[in-house]
Amino acid sequence: MARDSFPPDLIELHLAYTRTYRALAGASPGQGARLRRDLVRLHARLLHHPYWSLRPGSPSAGWAALRHRLQAAGAGREGE
Repeated sequence: MARDSFPPDLIELHLAYTRTYRALAGASPGQGARLRRDLVRLHARLLHHPYWSLRPGSPSAGWAALRHRLQAAGAGREGE
């Protein structure tokens, strides 16, 4: 199976989503609303990225492939 080649801006969006999700998990009550808004905005940008219109299959399947690829590479871990 050929390895997906994801555009750098899509990778950065996913990493920003992951960082925001982790920040929300440990957020103080005053930060939660802003982080939830950021998470929704990033989610929408991820799902509507132009790359998905060029890739066969659903965006959610592609997003899963992107997430697995980044996890395998160790990207998005704490402190990176």
